[in-house]
Parts: sequence; structure tokens; C-alpha cells
Amino acid sequence: MRKILVLAALFVTSAMLCLTGCGSGDRQGELETIYSDTYEELQETFSDSGSKFTMVEEYVRSWAKSNDIKVLDQADSYMILKNKKTKDAKDAKSVTLHCSVDTQDMINTNHILATSLTSLLGPETHGTIKLIISDAGTNDFAGVRQIPADQLKTGNLIHLKDSEKKELKTFGSYAFDATLHKGIKREKPTHTNAYEITMNVGNYKDSFDYTNKYPDPIEVVGNYLATSKSSGYLFQLASFKSKKSDGGTPESAKAVIVIDDNNVEKMQKRFDKSFDSIKKRCEKLGIDFVYTFTETSMPKQVIDDKSSGRLISLLYTLDPGIFYQDEDTGEIISAKEFVKVSTKGDQFTLKVKGRSKTEASLTELKQALATMAGLSDVKCNVTKEYTTWSSKDDTAAYFREALGVAEDDEISTLKTSELNILAEKRPSLSCLSYGFSLAEDKDAITAITGFMSHVAGVDPE
Repeated sequence: MRKILVLAALFVTSAMLCLTGCGSGDRQGELETIYSDTYEELQETFSDSGSKFTMVEEYVRSWAKSNDIKVLDQADSYMILKNKKTKDAKDAKSVTLHCSVDTQDMINTNHILATSLTSLLGPETHGTIKLIISDAGTNDFAGVRQIPADQLKTGNLIHLKDSEKKELKTFGSYAFDATLHKGIKREKPTHTNAYEITMNVGNYKDSFDYTNKYPDPIEVVGNYLATSKSSGYLFQLASFKSKKSDGGTPESAKAVIVIDDNNVEKMQKRFDKSFDSIKKRCEKLGIDFVYTFTETSMPKQVIDDKSSGRLISLLYTLDPGIFYQDEDTGEIISAKEFVKVSTKGDQFTLKVKGRSKTEASLTELKQALATMAGLSDVKCNVTKEYTTWSSKDDTAAYFREALGVAEDDEISTLKTSELNILAEKRPSLSCLSYGFSLAEDKDAITAITGFMSHVAGVDPE
């Protein structure tokens, strides 16, 4: 810890001398010098993997104190810094920067942190500037999930990230939430063997990540029931429910069934095959899972055969995952995923999310979902249509011109990112994602501070 404080103090002394003694004629040159010193200090301080976010916080607190930057808020997995607006920027719009710190990969994180801290100092004239630094965690977005919504009151939020080449995203995806529902009837069980099928995949997994497609517990348990039903095995469904996981792949799913005496062994063997398949899949992904087929207490009632048959068939037919993919490029255009299932009371409910890179494909996806639900005599209501996140038109236009990126070259994405989480907290938030390599850091500072000047009503030279 002493090394962190000493290095930060040495850096800050040289930086402040530059800011106070170099004059105001070459602000960009001053910032580039500060960036170089900051990056060098970060590389020396965090030179390997295995750092802790608390160590990063300690360095940043010392840096902020010496640069007259206020630490506005802080928690276990994030901290927020604020640079107040300059006196000559009365009507300037605020700008918030965000960067995630991957403490297991500081070598590639340091340049983003150095760029973010340097940009926080701003051009000569600027509005209020905030910098949110969050712990990337284990791809579960734990840091940004902790950030209070009232800290996101800003004119524009710019997410900075490491990228092999320059990457601008001003839009996430078109999306909808849908609820499929139908009343169900119950009756007394006629079979005698009660079993519980449970699957759990633990913490948050992005259900729209098709590079690492994680098993969906609702889909796995539903497919097991569907294939057993199609094979003619006799069983009755008593209940089916899931536990969601912060908007990602459902954390777990559980079904209780009552099996005919002559079919218990057959369903056990089918489960064993299903288990082996899931085991191979999870081992390849490097994730833990629990998948069990165990005896349980006899339920007082089960869902009638007609209703349960339709529900099981619907779960199988809906087939969550990719809906439309470009045959030539392999680009995934649209997809749908399960969110939650329940048979509580006298109602079957299935919640589904859909995302698409185009409005046309999203419309097709909604129509297909409604059609499949209708075939099972299930109602489908789209409860919400939205974009996962997006930037204001003028902000997007500024960065396209500043970075030399054509609108057609921008990359939209179905994957969940920090911006999805932040936009959920504050739906009116205007945000964009800017990725760049170490070699492009100084260009990034020029673009970011140029935008700060722009929204302050000053044209950068």
C-alpha cells in the first residue's frame, strides 16, 4: 500500500506543476503528459493479475485528493469521482465517463483507467464531469449493479473499454418483454411415484451471449419433460417454477412430477443421458452446475393432462436462443430467451425476452412468438418494447465525425453489457460505448475532451 501512495504522490506533484506552470495555451499537451505519467504509474503499481479493487480505490483516492477532484460516492465495487464545472461554463451539459476495472487483467485495464482519469480533468472550459469506476468482477456486472440511479443524472454517459481496434457503439438492440399465460386445471394424482427434477447454474450468466451459450435451466428441464412425454412415458406434472438471476439466464428451475410405476426406471435412464450431456457442456464452459432427479413428497394435486401436455409442448416448441442469423456472415440478428416460468395457483406463466438488431426482425420475432403460443392455446402479451440502451443523435453524430466512423460501420449487439444495466436503472440515460487500444489512448482523450468542449459551447481548436 505504501508503494501505491508514494507513486501516486510523485505523479500528482509533477502533474500539478504542469497544470499550474505550463499556461493554458496547450491544454491537450498538458493532458497527454498527465496521461503518460498516469499510465506509467499504473503499470508500475498494478503490474500483474490478482490485484484487488480496494487497491485500485486507494490509488484513485490519493490521485483525486491531490488533483482537487471530489470522491462523490464509494462502495465495495465502485467509486464515483466528480470534477466541478468551470466558472465560465454556466450552461454546459454534464458528461459522465465509465470504465470497468478487471483486477485479474490489469495490464489491459491500466490504459483505460489512465485515459479515464486524464479525461476527468477536462478541457479548459467544461461542465460537470463525473467518472464512475466499477469492479468488472466475474462478468456478472456486480460493480455497476451497485451504482445508485440518482448518480446517473447526466447529459451523456460514455463507456470506455479496451478493444483491439477502434470501436464505436451508439445503440444496443431493439427489445421486448412478453408474458405468455393460461389458466390451468388441477386434479388428484393417479400415479404413485413423486420425483423432483432440479437444475441450478448458480450466479449470473448472460443469456444473450452466444459465444459462450450457457444452459438455461428452464429449457433443460422442459426438454427433459418434453422428450419423456413424446416417448410415451406416463407422468403427471404437479408444478414447474424457476428462480431468475438479475435479468440473465434463470439461476434455477424445478419441476415436480408423479410417475407411473412402470415408467420410473425409464425416466431415470433418460435423465441419466440428459445429465451426461449437460455435464459435458458445463465442463467445456468451465461452470459449476447442479442437476438432480430425486424422490420427493407426494403433491396433493397435479395439473390435468390436457393442460400439462400443452404447456410442456409449448416450452419445447419455443426453443429459446437464436431466431434469425445471417446465412452468409453468421451474424446473429435476433434471439429470444426464457426469463421465468411458474405454475403457481391456477395460472401458467412464462416470461420471455426478445432482442434484435433491426426493428423488422423484432417484429417477426414477436409475431412468431404469438403464433407458437396460439398453437398451444396460450395467450401472449408483449408488456414492454424498448431499446436496451442508446445515445442521443447529436452525441452519436459528434463521435462518428471525431473518430471517423461511418454509421454503417457501427456495431450493435444483443449481448448484455454494463450499459444495459445502467440504462435499466435510468431509462432516459443517453450512453455510448467507445473501445480503443493502448496505441489510441491519446486520440481517445482528444475526442472525449473535445466532446466536453462541444457540450460546453466551445469549439476545440
